[in-house]
Amino acid sequence: MDKNARKRPEHSEHSDSPPSVRAIDPAPEIGGEDLVGLDPGQMKQDQLRALGHLPQSPLQALRRRCLDCCGHQPSEVRNCMAVSCPSWPFRMGSNPWRRAPSAELRESRRQAALTRWAGKVEQKHAA
Repeated sequence: MDKNARKRPEHSEHSDSPPSVRAIDPAPEIGGEDLVGLDPGQMKQDQLRALGHLPQSPLQALRRRCLDCCGHQPSEVRNCMAVSCPSWPFRMGSNPWRRAPSAELRESRRQAALTRWAGKVEQKHAA
């Protein structure tokens, strides 16, 4: 092997780092395909999983990024002083720009969920 060849980081299951932390490869490849600059929306889900990404909401991704930035210490995320960071308002895993639903809307959603659940139970017992 050429001594100047790029070495990929090895992942050990016995690592001391948290499971969500992984070494960042400066030029990741999957099956010989260079992934730098690719649009994740155009990638296959198995490619994203091969890179260590799991399905998650954008808020979950922001929260995980904040945890990563703060050394995986939730108390440090809570006490973050980087108020100019675009992720700062979302660091606690919620969207501060979204209004809380009214009591009427919550109740109508609850009733709709109960109706769906009851329909599924009926279908299951009918089968």
